[in-house]
Amino acid sequence: MEKLADIMKDFAGKVSSYYSNIESTVNQISEYPVTPSQFGAVGDGAADDAPAFNRLLTAYGSNPVTVFLNKVYRIKSNIDLPANYHLIGINGARVVPDANVQFNAANMERIEIDTPFHGYYTDGSRSDLKIKDTKITADGYGILLNNNAQGGNFEIINNRIDAGADAIEINTTAGNFSGIKIIGNSIAALGDSTDAAAGFAVGIAKGKDIVVSANIIEQARNEAVHIEDAQERVIVSDNVIKDCLRDGVRLLNRADAKPIILTNNHIKKRAGDRSGTGIYAVYDPNGTLTGSNLTGNVIEGFNIGLDLGADAVHHIGGSTILDCNTAVSLWTGRTSGTIFSGNCPVLAQGGPGSRFGKIISLTEPAAILQYTGTQGYQGTTLEGFSFKKAAVTTSDNGYTDYTLFPLPTAFDGKLLLKYADNFDRIYYTADVTYSNGSLTINRQWSANNGVTAAPNLKTINNNLAVNFYSAASRQVGFDIDFEGVFYQE
Repeated sequence: MEKLADIMKDFAGKVSSYYSNIESTVNQISEYPVTPSQFGAVGDGAADDAPAFNRLLTAYGSNPVTVFLNKVYRIKSNIDLPANYHLIGINGARVVPDANVQFNAANMERIEIDTPFHGYYTDGSRSDLKIKDTKITADGYGILLNNNAQGGNFEIINNRIDAGADAIEINTTAGNFSGIKIIGNSIAALGDSTDAAAGFAVGIAKGKDIVVSANIIEQARNEAVHIEDAQERVIVSDNVIKDCLRDGVRLLNRADAKPIILTNNHIKKRAGDRSGTGIYAVYDPNGTLTGSNLTGNVIEGFNIGLDLGADAVHHIGGSTILDCNTAVSLWTGRTSGTIFSGNCPVLAQGGPGSRFGKIISLTEPAAILQYTGTQGYQGTTLEGFSFKKAAVTTSDNGYTDYTLFPLPTAFDGKLLLKYADNFDRIYYTADVTYSNGSLTINRQWSANNGVTAAPNLKTINNNLAVNFYSAASRQVGFDIDFEGVFYQE
């Protein structure tokens, strides 16, 4: 009996060793790259190579493998390769699926996907996805995480993506996907603004822990970046966004949505078309997404640079609004931070109780602050402004009335006026209050050189003006700076 037990023990050891050797052999094989040609792929762009990829899947199953693609592969039926299948293109490798055929490679680089369908699509459970250094040309979506998609860690890095629908869409409204890096891509949602279908360069709905950075968005048929639903911890920064056919960025509020960081982007409308909005925090039945950091952006060529919704607070300091009809608009709520504008006829436009930080304009505006609410309700407030007023020709050995700006409903604060041309200088400050048609001036101080002197504030035809003396005719233009409460209703 002891001898039989020894024999059985030895046999069991050999069986265990046998299966261990098989597993080791499979793992070793998986470390070596293969090509679809080894599984029967023709790679001439005409023959159907889907069966070869299916044989590859059968051979390796769930084991990791590196696959080199070096030809043009036509795919006539759906293929879905897991993330531990690492596809690497060499010698201009291309994959060309037929209509309504989905070729999914969850880990690929240096491959060209040219498809009448989607470049990559999933609505299932996936993690550790990577699409890198790849060119995707798709009539449908470029990359789509849809509806029930769940998992974590998706790197979309240094690709060229042109799509007929959304170029990159994170639409996990019924799922839960987190950890998405969209970095260094060239992106375009093709078509024109009359096309009602989706057309976002980047769309985000409900994802978490998402970074969108250092991308060049060449074109967007609808808004370039669209963010909605219960998203969390989203950062959109340092992107070049150009040729926007509609809005630049849209932010929609939903239950459990969190404030986003949207900073240091350059957002430009298509040339010659001052329409749409650069950054639009939409106000709808769900309210406006509030508390977002919208600092340091450069926005060009829209109807409104920043439209910040209602009952919301946003930090917008350091942003620059150029060539827009209105620099910033807000129905109710407030903004914080100083922004810059240039060639914007209207600096700020506000509804009842709205409040804006300071605006430094590089050009003279037609209107400083406009009230868009109903007469009789609380008005809108601007905390300060600065711009250079156009020069006028002064009197020769006489006094000149120089119009500064139209009087609002009321204002109270520190006014600074500065003119300098060689030795001719006026520097003037005063605490100024205007209310109920009355102008009050306190703590007035001035320093003057050259032929100009004796500045004094006054009102003329519903405008604030400065009257000053000039011993000889000069071209005089003032830099105007005001900080305080500038109120309009």
